[in-house]
Amino acid sequence: MDVDAIKDLLAAGDIASARACLLELVSNQPASEAGWLLLSGVSARTDDAELGAKAFRALAGLRPSDALASSGLVWALMRLQNYAGAKVEIERFSRFVDLTIPSHCSVAQEHREAMEMIQRSSGVWNQ
Repeated sequence: MDVDAIKDLLAAGDIASARACLLELVSNQPASEAGWLLLSGVSARTDDAELGAKAFRALAGLRPSDALASSGLVWALMRLQNYAGAKVEIERFSRFVDLTIPSHCSVAQEHREAMEMIQRSSGVWNQ
């Protein structure tokens, strides 16, 4: 099924079918940015952090300087309490941050807050 047909499923509210089709699409076409982006939306809509981590990780791999991909990946990893993974992503994205881009500024702030939460939860600073 192509992306437009999957968008039609989403518009009709058939999230389960859209999810299944998207998983098949990205399995067959792992470089499909549209597929991963739609799958990340499904993960947010269904509150599925595992799916979000998979989709946003793929997007971050395809679009390394994309603030949305990094933000979503950190969100998903934090939800999964995968703090080590979140720290890795925060450090990775920090190499791409351009503070002249508003979305990068917002995500940099989100990442600072996530790091503070990680540090508070571990009880250890500067791990």
